[in-house]
Amino acid sequence: MTSALCKDVYPDNKGGDFRNVLNKPLEFTEPGESWAVALSEISYLPDSWYNVRENYNTVSIGASGFKVYGKSRRLIYLSVHPTNWANVKRVKRNHGAVDIEFNIEFGEQGWEIVRDELLGSPPKDVFFQAGWSVKDMINSIPLVVQGFPTVLKLGEKRPKIKPIFVSTLVKVSADKAWVPNQYEAEIRHFIITAEGARYHDKTEYLEFQKDAESLLGSEELGYATYKLIPNPGHPPVELPWMARDGVYLGMWVYDPAEDDQVVLPSEVSRDFAIQPGQYATVAQLLTELEVQLHRELKIMLQEAQAHRDLLNLVEKYKVLTLIESSLHGVKCVRIGTGQEFCKSIKFKFSMHPALQFQLGFIDYMSYDVGWVSCDQMLTASGGAVGRNPPDLSRNALRSMWVFCDIVESSLVCDRTAQLLRFMPVDSTSHQISFETFGTLIFRPLSKTTIRDIRVWFSESFDGKPLTLLADTVVRLQFSQTR
Repeated sequence: MTSALCKDVYPDNKGGDFRNVLNKPLEFTEPGESWAVALSEISYLPDSWYNVRENYNTVSIGASGFKVYGKSRRLIYLSVHPTNWANVKRVKRNHGAVDIEFNIEFGEQGWEIVRDELLGSPPKDVFFQAGWSVKDMINSIPLVVQGFPTVLKLGEKRPKIKPIFVSTLVKVSADKAWVPNQYEAEIRHFIITAEGARYHDKTEYLEFQKDAESLLGSEELGYATYKLIPNPGHPPVELPWMARDGVYLGMWVYDPAEDDQVVLPSEVSRDFAIQPGQYATVAQLLTELEVQLHRELKIMLQEAQAHRDLLNLVEKYKVLTLIESSLHGVKCVRIGTGQEFCKSIKFKFSMHPALQFQLGFIDYMSYDVGWVSCDQMLTASGGAVGRNPPDLSRNALRSMWVFCDIVESSLVCDRTAQLLRFMPVDSTSHQISFETFGTLIFRPLSKTTIRDIRVWFSESFDGKPLTLLADTVVRLQFSQTR
């Protein structure tokens, strides 16, 4: 049998997984007879397998200490029986395209869900805002916007938002603005004499940056939020806390000392696999690693609600650089990163030991350097440097598991599989390898009539077909066992 045949019937035949149609069926239907089959010969081309293969191509990234966008997460925590129906408010939330109504009550611990046997309680996963769901924890709701409670997730920090009143609010033109979405508020002060006369005393100006997404979760009816921007060269302005003559426009603001950026209490991580394949050069593999790592890093930070400033850094700079450089006359792989990025985040990454071995970071594939952190990459030498020159052929195939669909399944580790034979691989000669097995291992047949036969090879007992770029030839030998 060979992978070079029957491609008109099975066009997906490849060296590592193929099926041949027999010119006539094999019949093993005589009563009382038992037959078995063994792999007696095999011919294959060493190095025809990928130099970066599945299960050996994993990369992990992690981050902590970075800033997240402090959008208030609308959550309700505690479920209680009402103590005073006068404090109960009926609210509605959309859940699964269905509006679900339930009661909340302002009690000792703030706003709380009311368990209502008559009207029903909301499910635990009612969504109060896209991506955030109800939790059964104790917390308070600091503000009700349009009749709906807005609360923080337990343990989350948020700036203290307070209402102020100004005379006018004007958006600063882009060519004059210090920051995006900059607004200037005018506060006109008047003095009223004992006779009731009113005259203008002074005008003060405040600078604000409007949040792209309101911390209150809604910008309708004036619920946008603004961050106060210090105005260099001008004395601080006392924020007017109530409406009065000349000051009547309400705003929700917070001080930059209580920024909308908070440090995550725990780290996040993400695992991914680079594309398996036959990489022609080390530079090609390093480029694939860089491109996919930056893509996965961006996804990880977006899912973690990272602040847009950090996402802009990822877009602007190469967070991680993997290059071949000369060290004492020897080419080695260097891993580097940018100081600007590491100031904003504690970043780390790791590779499968096979990739470390191929890129020269370890002497033996049984060793693992583990995580590489920003501190290790920001060295005087300009990054973490491999110990040896890179060699993509280092992760050679050492053994193959041969499977066949006409044999009975047998116990292989923790599972059953149609294993035909386990064999070592010649990875040193780089010539076409021809193996003849002196000791045949016969496996019982699972079929009495055989019209076609599938043979496939795997690097592991899991039986996942191995990609071989050259054709293979096998010889099967049948024997009557009874």
